[in-house]
Order: sequence, then structure tokens, then C-alpha cells
Amino acid sequence: MKILERGMAEGCFRQIDPFLTTLHIIGVCNLYFNAYENIKHTRPDLQLLSPEMIEQHTQAAVKFILGGMRRTGD
Repeated sequence: MKILERGMAEGCFRQIDPFLTTLHIIGVCNLYFNAYENIKHTRPDLQLLSPEMIEQHTQAAVKFILGGMRRTGD
């Protein structure tokens, strides 16, 4: 939450609720792994827990999260 608060104070992030945003970030990061047993059948051609897929998930999650936090027009 302190990182979010600092980002808002420095003008990097739009005004958001730091607590709720922290919960949303945790959700985005953890869902992939917690839902693995339920989603693995949707793409049996992919090894969802391989290092490459985890890296792809990580990069996509970072872009998704930052996209929602950046100030409009940046």
C-alpha cells in the first residue's frame, strides 16, 4: 500500500483506494495459480506452470495492473 500511496503522491498513479487496489493486485497475481486445476483443461496444449508461461503471466499481470493505475493521458 505504501508503494501505491507514494505513486499517487508523486503523480505517477491516479487517485485510487490503496487497500482495495492492493487486494486487486493480489487477486490478479494469485488467481492464475489458485485456479490452475479449473483452467488447465481450457488449453491442454499449454504447460501453464512452466517457467515460460509463468513469465508470460507475470508480464501480462504487470501491464494489466499498471494500465489501471496510471494517470489518464500518460
